[in-house]
Amino acid sequence: MDTVYKSQTQFLDDPFYGRGCQSEEGALQSDVFPLRNVIIQQCRPPHGLEVTPKRGLCGMTSSLRGVMHEDLKQKAELTLKGVVGIIIKKYFPHLAQSQRVLFEDSPCGIFLGMHIPHGDPLLVNTMMLHEIFEMGNFPFDIEGIQLDFGETEYILICGLKVGPYVDLLHEEQGQSNSKLRARLFPYISDARLRLKDLEELIMSPNYLALQDEDVVMLIQLVFMFKGLHGWDIKIGISVALYKLADNIDDLNRFAWGTYFWNYTSRMMRGIEFKQANPESKKGHKYTVPGFMLPFKIWILETFPEETKFYLCTPTEFPRMKAWRSRTPLNCDQCC
Repeated sequence: MDTVYKSQTQFLDDPFYGRGCQSEEGALQSDVFPLRNVIIQQCRPPHGLEVTPKRGLCGMTSSLRGVMHEDLKQKAELTLKGVVGIIIKKYFPHLAQSQRVLFEDSPCGIFLGMHIPHGDPLLVNTMMLHEIFEMGNFPFDIEGIQLDFGETEYILICGLKVGPYVDLLHEEQGQSNSKLRARLFPYISDARLRLKDLEELIMSPNYLALQDEDVVMLIQLVFMFKGLHGWDIKIGISVALYKLADNIDDLNRFAWGTYFWNYTSRMMRGIEFKQANPESKKGHKYTVPGFMLPFKIWILETFPEETKFYLCTPTEFPRMKAWRSRTPLNCDQCC
């Protein structure tokens, strides 16, 4: 089925935003619908959020029917693979002024000036314990009220482009015929080129001899696939990615929001299998790749009580740029 993407004003009359959240008794709970308020304020100044504070995530219980985690107090060591902040700090200072202008106009430019450049493992793990396991979006049961996190919320918060989904990880047979790869890595075959090779070129003296467009393209690729994807540097570059990287305009127009939602949501669905064995004495550890930051921001938008740990500037958009940490979270604060 083809996905139809709507404008922000069209979302205002969408049944998704008009139905509210329902408790077990069927009572409409529209005051816990943060994304609807976000959209309204994006379309109508002065851009102030109007979310009624309820209570914090800590202390919540779950009561809706469905398959859920049995231990809502379970503590775990979660690793989020995306390293947005690290990539920005590592590579952006290497750019000349002309290259910075190109980078700022690229899809990655939206991440400059972010105050929370990563997901929060403790906050994410605590919320995921309230997930109701089912296909499709991610429903969460908070004291009998169902909250849904899906593609709409993800896209509105991160601000990346939407469009048809293209699988950049699909491996094609044969040579890529990529002009970019042949120009920058003539000594490395398609099958052997790794993310590590891109990083090494950026940090090498040869970097200074590259054209501005090639420099920005390389940094964007590393940013997207190490910073947002959470890839290991030893992973190979796919042929589909070669083809996209041959034209900087194609890369800039690519539906990165749709792409990262599809990839990250698949990774999030694997969390339901990560419940710890209550009889085990070992600490529970698991890793989730993908771009998880929009999910964290959605949690903050949903529970305004969490502003004791974070500060929000309602006039900053997209929403992922509006939040900054007030104080680090610890396990006791996240139950």
